[in-house]
Amino acid sequence: MKTILIYLFVFFCYAPILAQENNSDTAPKNHITQDTAQNIKLPEFPGGNAVFSKKVMLNFETGKLSALNITSSKVMASFYVEPDGTMSTIKIESFDNELVKKEFLKALNRIKDIWKPGEQNGKKVRMLMKQPLIFYLVP
Repeated sequence: MKTILIYLFVFFCYAPILAQENNSDTAPKNHITQDTAQNIKLPEFPGGNAVFSKKVMLNFETGKLSALNITSSKVMASFYVEPDGTMSTIKIESFDNELVKKEFLKALNRIKDIWKPGEQNGKKVRMLMKQPLIFYLVP
C-alpha cells in the first residue's frame, strides 16, 4: 500500500523579531516599531517557499506514522535565520502528536541550505521564523 503525504504549509508565518542593535538602554530588545518595520527584508530560502516545502517533504518519513495509523496532525516549529544564512535554534512550539513532532523536527534539522538572510536598514540580522505544518496521510 502506497501512502501519500499531503502537506498544507501555511507558509512562513514570518515573525520579524530581530536581534537589533540599539544604543538606547530604554528601547525594548527584539521589538520592531512602525518606523523600523518599513526597512525590513525577510529571509529567503534559495528557490523560494516551494523549494523549502519540497525539502521538508523529502526529509519527512511517514513509515512509522502510517503503521500506527496516524492520519493527521498539526505542528508549529520556529527557528532563526542567522546573519550568515544558516538556520539555528530549531524547535517545536506546539504539536498534536509526539511522533509527528519528532519527525518534523528531524526533517527541518536535515535542511542545510544557506538562506538569504533577513535585513534591517541594509544590515543582515538574525530573524525568527515560524513554520506551521498541517498534514494528512492518505492511503
